[in-house]
Parts: sequence; C-alpha cells; structure tokens
Amino acid sequence: PFIMTLHSQYKQDFLRYTKMEWLSNLLLKGIMKVFNRSDEVWTMHELTKKVIRDYGYKGNVHLVPNATDFYVQDIDLSIEQMKDNINKKYSLSPKTPVFLFVGRIMAQKNIHFLVDALKILHDDGLDFMAFFIGNGPDEKALCRHVKQLGLEQKVLLTGRIDDKSQLASFYARSDLFLFPSFYDTSSLVQIEASALYTPSVLLEGSATALTVTDGVNGYIAKNSTKDYALKVLDAISNKAQLERVSVRAHDDLYVTWKDLSKALEDRYNYLIDKQK
Repeated sequence: PFIMTLHSQYKQDFLRYTKMEWLSNLLLKGIMKVFNRSDEVWTMHELTKKVIRDYGYKGNVHLVPNATDFYVQDIDLSIEQMKDNINKKYSLSPKTPVFLFVGRIMAQKNIHFLVDALKILHDDGLDFMAFFIGNGPDEKALCRHVKQLGLEQKVLLTGRIDDKSQLASFYARSDLFLFPSFYDTSSLVQIEASALYTPSVLLEGSATALTVTDGVNGYIAKNSTKDYALKVLDAISNKAQLERVSVRAHDDLYVTWKDLSKALEDRYNYLIDKQK
C-alpha cells in the first residue's frame, strides 16, 4: 500500500513565496497528482480533511491524530525542579505569570498578533514574563516589534532550544502556552506543552483549536488581540480553574508515538490485507 500524509497547507506556502495564484495552483496540481496515486491519505482532523479535498484529492482519507516523542519520563528532573531552574536563571518570582511560545519565528504563526496582545496585558498593569523559543526568517522583525512596543523587559527571544530537558523546564514553568496560529494544521508543540500540564490559548476557527474545549482542556479566544489578552487574563486570574484545565490538557492531549504506534500498525495491516 502507498500512503501519503497531509500535515501542511501547501497553498499558503506557495502563495507566500510566489505571490501568484495561478502558479500556486499549478504547483498544487503537481503535488495532487502524487496524492491521487496513493491508496490512502492520513491527516489529523476534519479541517485538514477538508483542505485535502479542496486541493483536489479524491481517494480515501483516514484520520490519524498527531503525537510527540517528548517523553516526560525520560527527563530526570521533577516538575518542581524544572520550575526552580527557570526561576533561578531568569530571577523570577514563583508567583510571576509566565507565558510561552515555541515554534518557527515566522509571520504566518501570528507572532506579531501575540506581541500586540502581550502589550495590552502590560498596559493593563500585569506583571509577567513571556518567552519565545525558536528561530526563523522573521526573528529580526519580531525583535523590532517588541522594542517598538517597549516590551524588552517582558518578552525574551531565546533562540532555538534542542535540549529536551531545558525545553521541558520552560514548558513546566509556564502558566499558559500562547499559540494564536491559523497556519498550523496540528501543532506538536501544543502536545509537548500538555505533557508538562501547560494548557494552550488558541484562536477560534484555527485547526489547532479543534482538539480543545474552551475552559475544559485549554482556552479559545476570538480573533482579536483584545479578546486574546482578556482570555489570558481570565485564565491566570482563576487559579482553581487553571489547575483543572492543566490536568485535563495533560490527560486529553498528551499522546506519544508509542501510544499511537499500535493503532498505526493495525491500520497498516488492514491495508496490506486489503491489497491481498
């Protein structure tokens, strides 16, 4: 059996670089020739299923959720030790709210929107620290934006972090994982955050919000910086609810590839038997 997977919104990428609808459609048509030769396409949820249909795929679609190789049990530190490490390194009070973004530093992930929302929180008098972990083509532009808004003491770009123990410490210390991206189809970092009991704040209508119920295992805001900032403020102001949501985020969203591999094996065997 020949299986293809869809994890990216190709047309958005093509349009960004070519700036031409007709050329983007031509490139997409070439890719779809390969997809339409497959026996089956695997993708994460109904929204990406609609995307592949809109692209012109006519075959069978099987939904396979994303997972992570971020195994918390492989990290020698306790969650409290991880939190202490970040507090000491950045001279943070344990009571200071910490927010986190992890991913490619690129405009498509709505990073400027996120900084604008943080500016609203800052102007409202909230004392916080926000970390942006990752690198990418729009890193310098983001630094300029942070400086223009006067947030240099509140927003820190760390660059890319590959050490999983160090990255886990940031996840563990963060009260909320802020990810207002419409570009991502199913984010691995969202699952990594849930592994350390850190719920995400996502945008209504985004693909990443499809696995989250607002106020249950994460938070969903309307697509405005003011509403996003208010959602963040509401979340950290209600400590009891935040604790419940953090536990549900871990229980509902943290899926490892070890957990998922048996189901994938069964699907492979089903397709092999079908071919026979």
